[in-house]
Amino acid sequence: MSSLPSPSSSWWQWLGRFQRGRRQYQRPSGECSEGGGNGSDHKHKNNNSPTFHDNNDNDNDNDNDNDVDTVTSIRRPHGGRSSIKSDATASSFSSASQMGRDDVDGDNDDDIIFPVSRATYIYAMCAALNSVNLGYDLGVSTNVGPMVRQAFDLSIGELELFLGSLNFWSIFGALLSPLLSDRWGRRTTLRVAALGFVLGVAVMSTAPNFGLLMVGRTIVGLGVGLGEAIDPMYIAEIAPAHVRGELVSWAEAGVAIGVVLGFASSLLGVEWRCMLALGAVLPCAMMYLATFVLPESPRWLVAKEQTAAARRILQTIYPAHRVDGVITEIADSLALERAASHVVGWEFLFHPSPAIGRMLLVGIGIAIIQQAVGIDSIMFYLMFVLQNSGIKTDLGQDLSLIALGTVKLLFVFVGGRLLDCFGRRPLLFVSLLGMAASCVVVSFTFTSQTASMKVLTIAALAAYLAFFSVGLGPGNWVVVSEVFATSIRAKAMMLAVLPNRITSTIMASTFLTVARALTWPGFFLLLAGICSASCLFLFVYLPETKGKSLEDMARFFAEIMGDRTILDVEERIRRERMEEQLRQQQQQNVNHHHHHHPSEVELGLPESIRSRYTDDSSSLGLDDKNNEDNDKESTDDDDEVAKPKGTLT
Repeated sequence: MSSLPSPSSSWWQWLGRFQRGRRQYQRPSGECSEGGGNGSDHKHKNNNSPTFHDNNDNDNDNDNDNDVDTVTSIRRPHGGRSSIKSDATASSFSSASQMGRDDVDGDNDDDIIFPVSRATYIYAMCAALNSVNLGYDLGVSTNVGPMVRQAFDLSIGELELFLGSLNFWSIFGALLSPLLSDRWGRRTTLRVAALGFVLGVAVMSTAPNFGLLMVGRTIVGLGVGLGEAIDPMYIAEIAPAHVRGELVSWAEAGVAIGVVLGFASSLLGVEWRCMLALGAVLPCAMMYLATFVLPESPRWLVAKEQTAAARRILQTIYPAHRVDGVITEIADSLALERAASHVVGWEFLFHPSPAIGRMLLVGIGIAIIQQAVGIDSIMFYLMFVLQNSGIKTDLGQDLSLIALGTVKLLFVFVGGRLLDCFGRRPLLFVSLLGMAASCVVVSFTFTSQTASMKVLTIAALAAYLAFFSVGLGPGNWVVVSEVFATSIRAKAMMLAVLPNRITSTIMASTFLTVARALTWPGFFLLLAGICSASCLFLFVYLPETKGKSLEDMARFFAEIMGDRTILDVEERIRRERMEEQLRQQQQQNVNHHHHHHPSEVELGLPESIRSRYTDDSSSLGLDDKNNEDNDKESTDDDDEVAKPKGTLT
């Protein structure tokens, strides 16, 4: 472990040394321990550090000055699909939107460990700031709910509509996200999401009546849906594969940090309108960062055939000698997605074969379970739970909220690591059974309002949040991403997301009504029963997905259901992919024969040898040279989209 930074050392330098030292040893599959050398013993010159510069200064765009001197190459002892495994830390629905893309941006890079550039950390940190916006809105809603009810004299149903509508409108924001991000880019979508927060918060904080309050809530909900979808997607596309899991987890950590900030807003002693208005501060900062700091996603640029712009951005993230390979891998991934979309239509999911039906049962089932256990609704109504448990003072309620939010934040960082150590099934079973036991204890504490019972209530709620964060939170979307075969993955993920959000909306919109009908002890016993039944469902239907490739999972479901349909579909996709590659190669050869002019090097060769090189001029590096010239010609066109006015290189 690297030592703590001295007063004279740069925090970024220390962070880089820590990350390199921690990765000197990569554990084999199935091992939990992680040790290894001290990366601080090696000195690296890393010119990938970002600097601000004007867009007109493009003289050195294609230089290799930003090379990263790599650590001695370390190959992982196991192959694995760490791009899937790395997403384990993303427990929110936003992660699902990008899980269908976890095979992007150079999965093969996961086999080689190299120092992470400062620019990569800054890009991920800025994108994760948008997740803090999401978390703040969730946390502040818990605080202002009772105040809003009193200010507008709302009924229980109207309060539930106010709080639960956020999840409902986030569905439509998430559905808009791929349309905006694919057409206009990831940076533009980040700006639109932040703008939605600013406008929605402005309307809510100035609303004179309940109707306008709901208009503002609708706008914020659309922003939440956009932000939940785009944040982890952007980080996943900007991050190298060997740190993708860590950096994507920053989005989930950002949500947890925002929740704590929202809980703490009540300590300021201001009225509810000011507490809501504070939610516009971070979105304004996000719009600035998305305009002047964050670059466009290299994946989006490659999809739009802006390869030169993508190369310049990737040079701030990867060692220069690896950039071309990463671009090739992105292009291959995009081609595979196109092949899958041609072969597999929605009819495969709406009229599934037995094997595909079993996949959908497991994937959609666990997506519903994540919200059926009541996590979002409990977070929204924590203030009511604490009040009814006997904690009556404002300070006691505020401190309890902050303590519970902090517990959830801390265990966010634990969940993903435990999933990789112990597997998906054991952690999910422990998580659900632990949540069930916690709900039983909370139910018991409502029978008395003594001081000891109040402490026990907070402890049991903290245990509930902790058990969720170590299992069902991160495990939900990682299992969903692993259980669907490649051919149906993107569409199946969307089918899993919608019932997840709908279940969350129903739970949040009926929480107080059901609690009043069943009493608080009865309500938490109901949640305990749901957790137990969910554990039984997963015990029967969920296979262990740890260490399994997508092909392994397709074969598993085909064997247990006696149905080879999914395997035949996968084979068709592979054939179409190979045919597309062959057509592209033939077109390149045709273009090459039409436009090839022998160079001085070729003219100096014997005719027999020159004819061989003419068929494949790349042997002399001629194609690379031509490609570089073409890239330089397209530089000016790409700069407008790829870079903000002041960017990081």
